[in-house]
Amino acid sequence: MTTSQCPAGNAIPDSGDGVVDLDEAFMNDPYQLYELLRTQRPVTRVRVPMAPPFWLVTTYGDVRAGMTDPRLRKDAGAIARILRRAAELPEDAVDLGMGLHDHMLNSDPPKHTRLRKLVNKAFTGRAIDRLRPSIERLATDLTEAMAAKLAAGAE
Repeated sequence: MTTSQCPAGNAIPDSGDGVVDLDEAFMNDPYQLYELLRTQRPVTRVRVPMAPPFWLVTTYGDVRAGMTDPRLRKDAGAIARILRRAAELPEDAVDLGMGLHDHMLNSDPPKHTRLRKLVNKAFTGRAIDRLRPSIERLATDLTEAMAAKLAAGAE
């Protein structure tokens, strides 16, 4: 059963193996299934195309517990290797996306701690207040440009 067959009632669809398939219908409108998962199975295995099943955590408390549990790690390199194997790509395949994932927010201590110390001074309240006018101007310019494109018929 796929998420596109997700009933309006209480049943969480799965493929009979306890793993919920996050298909195209889910990607187009995930809210009903998220609500069911939050109330009935807040930690569950899910599957998306071209990847092995993984755990999806849908409640704030469970996410917070996981984020602060030192037994759990963020390892973008390991994730890339797992996905590369699942897609049956050669181990030496060029992964252009890794540069976008190998950063402070996806790092564990001690790398995260070292990087955070380097940027802390740039993100004080006073420093952010100095950036506020240019950030607001940039956000306004971008949203106005997007609105103009949408008004002109762009998707």
